[in-house]
Amino acid sequence: MTTEVNNNTARPRINSFTEGLQSYSIEQREKMQWLWGYYHGPLQDSKSRLCAELGMDWEKISRAFSGKLAAKDIDDFILSVDNLKNRTCKDKPLVDNIVSRQIIDALNYCRDNSAMIYISGTTGRGKTYTSEYWAMQNNHGRTKFLRIPSDCSRRALVRLMCKVCGVPCRGNTVEMEENLKGHINPTNVIIIDEAGHLIG
Repeated sequence: MTTEVNNNTARPRINSFTEGLQSYSIEQREKMQWLWGYYHGPLQDSKSRLCAELGMDWEKISRAFSGKLAAKDIDDFILSVDNLKNRTCKDKPLVDNIVSRQIIDALNYCRDNSAMIYISGTTGRGKTYTSEYWAMQNNHGRTKFLRIPSDCSRRALVRLMCKVCGVPCRGNTVEMEENLKGHINPTNVIIIDEAGHLIG
């Protein structure tokens, strides 16, 4: 059962989350990184949706993000994260075909080799859907999926990146880029949908 979420409740900051990860085992860290990415990505920072999907109140989730969850509660919390991830997989099933396999192979290559690739093809072949599926299920929560609007400026791109990383979007473009440093590294896979909008 969840409690009502007050929008004025402080959100856990990226630095406290990064520090809090040290309280967990390597396997637990990966699941917490997935949850952090799910909260800031698909759920768009909605505390109430995250509370509803995990079935617990925000105070407990916030303590978990900050590494302050009581030791006796950690295993149950991680199990809830596992269950949530499994549900998202069922809610977004992937049709296995030659196109989806090729896209997944390409994204796996990026993950394993810190490489940059460009995926192109006709509309409706499943590029976006497969990429979203992979981003949700892979790279231990370190994948960032961005859908680029038309006429996207550098500032807009940086703001999008900050948002999906849970990094403050305040200040000018250079200040936001500084905020991103230390939170994006070769272990991340950044998927940019409609990347052609960046060319101009």
